[in-house]
Order: sequence, then structure tokens, then C-alpha cells
Amino acid sequence: MAELRFTIIAARLRVALNRANMPTRSDTRYIIFGEVGNTTATIDLLTVVTLNVDNKIHIEHYQSKLQAFANQFRNIGETER
Repeated sequence: MAELRFTIIAARLRVALNRANMPTRSDTRYIIFGEVGNTTATIDLLTVVTLNVDNKIHIEHYQSKLQAFANQFRNIGETER
């Protein structure tokens, strides 16, 4: 199951960088790769899963509460207006 999560997070990371229009062969892409990876893994904690007939996000199953950062999301690549 953990191997599948790594694959899903890697795919989401690739999609996030593509959606932000990062050129494939750019140095900037490799510089921000770690930060986008951490953000993608954090967002993955907000995926809805079913355990024992309860539909909750990952983090609620483990901590029984929603994290404060969940209210502050924007799309990756989106700027403040």
C-alpha cells in the first residue's frame, strides 16, 4: 500500500509542475522540486478514505481533527491578487 502512495504522490507532483507551466528541462524546476513535493505530500493527507465505514480524510483518521493549514489552499502556480 505504501508503494502505491509513493506512485500517486509522484504523479501528483508531476501534474502540479506541469500545471504551473514549468519547463521540463529548466533549472528552476529542479530547484523547486522539493518544495512542491512537500506541498503535494501534505495535500495528499486531505484525501478522503474509508476506514470501518467512516468517510474521513487521512489526517482526521489519525488525529481526529482537521489541520489549520487546510483552510489556506490555492492551486500550485496561482498567485495572490
